Amino acid sequence: MDSNKYRYCFIDASYLIRRNSWACSRGKDPGEYNATDIVKMCIQTTNKLSRDYGVTADKYIMVFDSWSKEYQGYYRSYLIKDYVTYKSSRKFETIEELKRMESDPNISQEEIKEYAYRLYENQQRTDAKRIMKNLGAIGIPAIWTESFEYDDLIYLAGVIMINDDKPSVIVTKDSDLKYCTTPNLDYFSLPTSGSDPKIITYNEMYSGIPEDLKEPLAIASKADFGSSLYFYKALTDSLGDGHNDLERTKKYRTNTDKVIREILSGNYSNVEKRELFEKQLETFKVFNFPRAMEAYQTIWGIKVNVHYANIQEFKSFCDFYGIQGISDEYYQGFLDRLDQKLFSE
Repeated sequence: MDSNKYRYCFIDASYLIRRNSWACSRGKDPGEYNATDIVKMCIQTTNKLSRDYGVTADKYIMVFDSWSKEYQGYYRSYLIKDYVTYKSSRKFETIEELKRMESDPNISQEEIKEYAYRLYENQQRTDAKRIMKNLGAIGIPAIWTESFEYDDLIYLAGVIMINDDKPSVIVTKDSDLKYCTTPNLDYFSLPTSGSDPKIITYNEMYSGIPEDLKEPLAIASKADFGSSLYFYKALTDSLGDGHNDLERTKKYRTNTDKVIREILSGNYSNVEKRELFEKQLETFKVFNFPRAMEAYQTIWGIKVNVHYANIQEFKSFCDFYGIQGISDEYYQGFLDRLDQKLFSE
């Protein structure tokens, strides 16, 4: 549909599942909701993007993080595992642990109930993720690359889409992704209670960079980063001034922009841990990741081999997974807002 604002809408699928899991489980005990309820709400949220928030797109894409057995997590975590604990370990509730707790007289029933609740919740999220990865059957493809985070794929998407004849948009709650915007890739954060929907553009983000840094950032970013905005964020975080798990490497109470100015001129006098700084900066060089070409091809793959399900096909999909409560009329309204010819010509 030519009237749609965006070509592609890249949705943070993990966030979407978490958000709707919270909504589905609120005030309910295990067994009173399940994965299909989460998936149903995720489909409805996707519909709201265009219907209620004006984020109209020709194509909606679910983008997933994907852990790697080879790297015991994300590749970014692997790169700095000897320096920093960065998303390098996950603790999952298990049935075995629940049984152990139930047999331990020192553990209260309240603790057991809370553990059982988390165990059930995580299982429903896992099952919802499995179903969501198959939404391509109805025309909402899912993409992921082993060892890549959502952020990494979005950064690559921004590079790929930079010369498209129509802009695209990312949907997430992670504010760091604002630095992955480009002149052809906007940012949209799903509103929560008390907040208003808002599109954030590359120009808005780029205007926040100090004027005297823009040219040296543009020059220095070309080799490994491609975007001066993304490079600025990489430097800021690698110095320890972000809200993620990276460590502070600049001297205490030094101004981050001042240190960046110095680094761009070859002066590291205010970097206390240069080796760690450079290691952390390396985690932003996505094109150097081992599976970068695979990820690149995955994003290009959304341009082909896509089929929009008609109403009967959609009903068959819902019947197969046990998804209930989405009417033919509701689905048709969602379908009508998509570009039916986008990948068929």
